Amino acid sequence: MKAKRKVKKCNPTEKLYVSLATYCLLNTVLFLQARDTRLKMIEEMSEETKEAFQNMKFYKFYPQLSPDVPRFKTSPCINRYYGNAHQVL
Repeated sequence: MKAKRKVKKCNPTEKLYVSLATYCLLNTVLFLQARDTRLKMIEEMSEETKEAFQNMKFYKFYPQLSPDVPRFKTSPCINRYYGNAHQVL
């Protein structure tokens, strides 16, 4: 006859804490794997490709002003990753 195991019941707060800790650990592992992959790709790039990425320029286009299009603010910001455009057209 099998002995019954006692299972400790967790309250909802303990369950939430365990699941958050697991989630944070998983995100850290995934971040480190992505960083290692990115660094490896950069090492394997040719010097010509690295230089092309460093000299890349970004342009941001807005529609031309016309009576049908209301006036709006223009911004050089593209996003957090790319930063600002070199030229706003």
